[in-house]
Amino acid sequence: GGGKEKAAGGVNAQKQYMKHLEEMKEKESEVKELKGRLREAREEAKHLDHQKKEVEENLQETEAELKRMEDESYRQKGMIEKLQAKVEKLQRQQEGTAKDLAKSERLSEGYRAQVAEEKSAFQTARLKWEKEHDILAEKERRAAQSATEQNLRLRASEDTVREMERETRRLDEGMKLEKNAAQLERSTCDKYRVRVAELEEKWSDSLRQKEAAEQELKIVRAELEETKHHLQESAVWHSARVHGRRTTRALLALPQETQEVTFGSQGLVDHDAIMVSEFLINNLMIVSCDLSCNAIGPQGATALAQGLVNNRVLTSLNLKDNVVGPEGCKKLATMLAGNRVIERLNLMGCGVGDEGCMALAEVLMMPTCNVQILALRFNDITDVGAESMALAIETNTTLAELGLNSNQITDDGVGALTVSLALNKTLTLLRLTENPYGRESLKRLTNAKRQGLHIYF
Repeated sequence: GGGKEKAAGGVNAQKQYMKHLEEMKEKESEVKELKGRLREAREEAKHLDHQKKEVEENLQETEAELKRMEDESYRQKGMIEKLQAKVEKLQRQQEGTAKDLAKSERLSEGYRAQVAEEKSAFQTARLKWEKEHDILAEKERRAAQSATEQNLRLRASEDTVREMERETRRLDEGMKLEKNAAQLERSTCDKYRVRVAELEEKWSDSLRQKEAAEQELKIVRAELEETKHHLQESAVWHSARVHGRRTTRALLALPQETQEVTFGSQGLVDHDAIMVSEFLINNLMIVSCDLSCNAIGPQGATALAQGLVNNRVLTSLNLKDNVVGPEGCKKLATMLAGNRVIERLNLMGCGVGDEGCMALAEVLMMPTCNVQILALRFNDITDVGAESMALAIETNTTLAELGLNSNQITDDGVGALTVSLALNKTLTLLRLTENPYGRESLKRLTNAKRQGLHIYF
């Protein structure tokens, strides 16, 4: 019985063992399946990580795009607010324009009455000028007649002097005879001495008369020249008033509160500049005058200089692309010596040359000059003008911008400017482009730069 139980137990154990093996195989297959699933899961995880990175990148791009769109939205919102402000400003300007139009209509009526008064005043001035012209012509005739009489008196004095000289020579011969004739009586010698003293006194009187006549003749000639100059000046101003009526009407049409005169590219000539000068003399509101791109010559520049020498309001004068020339530039420079308010002067393309540049440099060395911006482009300035300007900026304390570009300045002129820049502390901008200097000058200009100074070369 015990063997059977052992056999039965062995069979059961074998069965259990076989069952366990089958379970182990099933578990191994399940483990293999799980490992396959694990590999698939890992691959799926890698794929998901890759997708996650792509999603994160897309998310970052989307966030950047959203931020850009928000910035664009804010910018557009700001633009819309600005446009709304502009619209409101335009509406206010439109209302102001309507008021100004009504005001202009009232002013135009006043201007018509003023023009009528000006016409009447012009006729009165013309009659007065004609009367003065006749008086000056009569003075000139009398001055010429007086000069002729003085010339005649001078010639008579010269004849007297020549007669005295001949008499003196004769007396000298008589003195020689006196020495040779010892037998002549002493009384005769005394008579000769008295005669010589009288002749010497007459000679001195004649010389004094001659000098007085010459001095009087100089005075008459000076008065004659002054009279001629006054007549010429009166004729010029009269011609300007006649031919500059269009400019005068344009100036009178300006609103009383305007601060700028802008007559650029209007075909203005000298007589128009004279009328602008006369307008600026009596105006206390204009701070800027633009007469660029016209045909104003030395005479017009001279008139502007005369009108601005005592002006204490105008700060900017633009004469770009006119035919001012060296003489007109000299007159403007003389004006700057007495004018303390002009800060901007534009003389580009005015043909001022070295003479005009030297005149301006001389004024810049004066403490009364207040020019801060000076433009001299396209003026055929050579090393001579550049060297004079270099001397000016050594001591000048007001000039901030100087334009010498597009001229004829070579290495010598650049060298002088470079040395002066080391002594100047106020200049902030110097233009030297389009000048025929070499590489060495470029190195000098590069080394001459200091803080706050910009050099264009």
